[in-house]
Amino acid sequence: MSSKKLRNPIIAAGVALLFVLAFDAERALGHKEKHTPDQLKAFEEAFMEEVKTGDLLFHGDAATEKRLDVKLSNTGFACAMCHP
Repeated sequence: MSSKKLRNPIIAAGVALLFVLAFDAERALGHKEKHTPDQLKAFEEAFMEEVKTGDLLFHGDAATEKRLDVKLSNTGFACAMCHP
């Protein structure tokens, strides 16, 4: 009977320890240095270039499909025709 009484508190302590370790850790495996403004600008520019490409594909730009060698539709409909 005493082993059952000890079991739940031990499990609770283990869960609490895991919780503390998981949420109390500072940026353990992340970057230690902050990104510079130039790096952030470069990331933003690269991201926005991909957003523009995605927008062109969403609206059915044939030249972009050909350039990327993708075929998004066999019916001739663009995504934006049904999902405005």
